[in-house]
Amino acid sequence: MNYFEDISIGDRRELPGRLISKEEIIAFATEYDPQPHHIDEEAAKHMLLGELVASGWHTACCLIRMIFENPAEPSAFLGSPGVEELRWRRPVKPGDTLRATSEVIEARHSKSKPGMGLTKTRFEVFNQDDVMVMTMETWGMIACRPKGAEASPTDAAVGEPT
Repeated sequence: MNYFEDISIGDRRELPGRLISKEEIIAFATEYDPQPHHIDEEAAKHMLLGELVASGWHTACCLIRMIFENPAEPSAFLGSPGVEELRWRRPVKPGDTLRATSEVIEARHSKSKPGMGLTKTRFEVFNQDDVMVMTMETWGMIACRPKGAEASPTDAAVGEPT
């Protein structure tokens, strides 16, 4: 189990590729973001981008799926208090293969919940041409190692509670 004490600022991870199909783009947008440039190829030709593109929310959901389908190891993840920044940099098109990187950029013990730590992670999402299509910075709540549980060599990496 990976606890808060096992996480260090600067920890990086690569998330493998995920192919985005035209059918997936249309299905997602039909359900959640039914704008013409996401659901209708013909209408999309007459809009700003000139072609069918994925909803930015679809791209964000694909990132979340990649994160949880490819855990480094089981985690004591408790949830998230929210996303601090989300930027759609370039459109995602049918046939794109997305991959992502993550980096822990902040880590601290919770002031109000002593058994929990908070980590801020920056995600960068790229297409098959290594073009950045999305960035996101988000906080995660991670359980601290229970008293008496075996410590790992990285326990001191995040410092004392603040």
